[in-house]
Amino acid sequence: ERRGLPQLQLELLLAGIAAARPGGEIVYSTCTLSQNQNLSVVEQAVHLAQEKHGIQLQVVSLKPLVQKFRNTFHFAPELHLGEMVIPHLAANFGPIYLCKLKRLP
Repeated sequence: ERRGLPQLQLELLLAGIAAARPGGEIVYSTCTLSQNQNLSVVEQAVHLAQEKHGIQLQVVSLKPLVQKFRNTFHFAPELHLGEMVIPHLAANFGPIYLCKLKRLP
């Protein structure tokens, strides 16, 4: 069942992208460290949205979010797509992966 999660997540993200109006924004988020469910899903969705539907997307920087919460959460250094909150067992949170996409006109 877990092996099918990346495909399901890809389908859900593509549905969100298709439903967004031009200029609209989509936030993709997971609670896993798995690259197959995080970066890979976003990369595939951006590619498929363009290739199959002619939808262009822009990755929106989440650096303002990181700056605002830098004293609350521990963020992974320099992901090329999105941001990752590193698990912190003592504070009982994480992981959280976030990526914000904007549908271009």
